[in-house]
Amino acid sequence: PVKGAPSDFNGDGFSDAVVSDPYADPGGVADAGQVTVLYGNSSTIGGGTVDTLVQGSGTVGNTASAGDRFGSNVAAADLDNDGFTDLIAGTPYEDISGQTDSGLAQVIWGSSAGLGKGRSSSQLTQTSFGRTASAGDQLGYAVDVTNELGTDLPMLAVGVPGGNVSGQNDAGWAGFFTAGINDPRAVDQDSAGIPGAAEAGDRFG
Repeated sequence: PVKGAPSDFNGDGFSDAVVSDPYADPGGVADAGQVTVLYGNSSTIGGGTVDTLVQGSGTVGNTASAGDRFGSNVAAADLDNDGFTDLIAGTPYEDISGQTDSGLAQVIWGSSAGLGKGRSSSQLTQTSFGRTASAGDQLGYAVDVTNELGTDLPMLAVGVPGGNVSGQNDAGWAGFFTAGINDPRAVDQDSAGIPGAAEAGDRFG
């Protein structure tokens, strides 16, 4: 289920919810993963329509591939302040640029028609935060969003526990965006103000 404040993906005034199934086999693709959207009505959450999000379907980017586990982690907030709640979905076993399990996170934008039916999703990889994708990074292993910092300062966070830092394998790091998906930054245990030190196997983030 969605973490955070009540979600309204289609802006109709009724709360909605999602349920992830990262081991689903959409179209027979083993463990590609899918996310079910339960739209609410005047009676209850899930009392409206039910929809399914799959990579490569509608405006959800990328392609459903075996073992991706799309939707392993999800979180929701209105990142662009347009009145529609948006969903971030982590796919930590996605292969990017030939790097096995380097991971992917997507912002699936809400719209009057619901999730995956408005503008194209935004793809977040290591390069989104100024770092390089490597095999086993598992970007998207953890995701979170909030707009509780004020309407002009929504924040998005992505965990990369398998990321290498200063030659330390699996030390881990985390990427952040503020003001929607602007002002990218990355932090690890070698960053100023972060306790500890980057060590192999820490899996920070």
